[in-house]
Amino acid sequence: MLERYEGKGRWAGLWRLLAVVALVGLPLLAGQQVPASISQDLGRSKELPNITGLARPEQGEHGPFRWNTDQVKMRLQPLGYPLHVKLSVQGVRPPDQSQAEIGQSAGGKSLGTQTLPRSPSEVEARLPASAMFSINPELDITTTFFQAPGDRRLLGAVFYRLEERNGPGPSLPAPWPALTLLLSGLLVYLTASRVMRRFKPALAVVAIWGVGLGVLNALARPGLVFYCLYFVVPPLVVGFLTPWVRGVLSRRAYPSPLQPRIEPDITACPWPVAIAVTVAALALLAWHLVAPIIPDARGFTDNLTWGVSFYGAL
Repeated sequence: MLERYEGKGRWAGLWRLLAVVALVGLPLLAGQQVPASISQDLGRSKELPNITGLARPEQGEHGPFRWNTDQVKMRLQPLGYPLHVKLSVQGVRPPDQSQAEIGQSAGGKSLGTQTLPRSPSEVEARLPASAMFSINPELDITTTFFQAPGDRRLLGAVFYRLEERNGPGPSLPAPWPALTLLLSGLLVYLTASRVMRRFKPALAVVAIWGVGLGVLNALARPGLVFYCLYFVVPPLVVGFLTPWVRGVLSRRAYPSPLQPRIEPDITACPWPVAIAVTVAALALLAWHLVAPIIPDARGFTDNLTWGVSFYGAL
């Protein structure tokens, strides 16, 4: 009988986990079908922390631009799959030289080579699914080069603008933001079930949480993608504070020490909590010191570094 009960308990836990994943994942998937886009004016932007290989901005006949003087690497925002990139470029060349060529690759796969006209044009590419597993999908661009009279630089092509967009549907969220948001839903369920001590009300809270994430994914992307790690914090804070709040309420309800408490106070054993909070605070302080040292906030921690490097610099 005990083995049968334990087997049912495991199956119940699995079904609850699947229910939480569905209540958060389905709204996220629905919100993902709304197209989202980002654009960067490469010539007007003073700094390009997500792009390497472009020279300083210059003013031209068709507006501000940047030459590429090396292989260009663009770190994109994980808007979802499929992810499309459109570049506004121009293959400026002297009349006696052949037209410029541009090649693109992402996720270890070549996206082809094109000949650039001498007038402004647009080059589009669709990133492969393998590129989505990076925290920031990367697009590598190579061009042919020439040397203008009186200029020591090897110049490639003229870059005006970068546009990113996901879709059209069916569209899937990028893996790492989706996993983070699913984790937040699981933490919301664990906290709600601990507070309410009932299965159905906890699932109702998760459903509300999932619908909210789905709406944000539809209307506030890429903001939701950029700040997805913050959604893990609220359920953790509520979960940590719940025993303390119940301890306070139990002391008010049963002022006599002879009466049993509803739940033991968290301060009965404060050292694990104090050590954990202290270590987390020191790690956060250390991260504020390290973040500004990372050159131009480039690297696998782009989305984390950007949020604290400004305050660390101050």
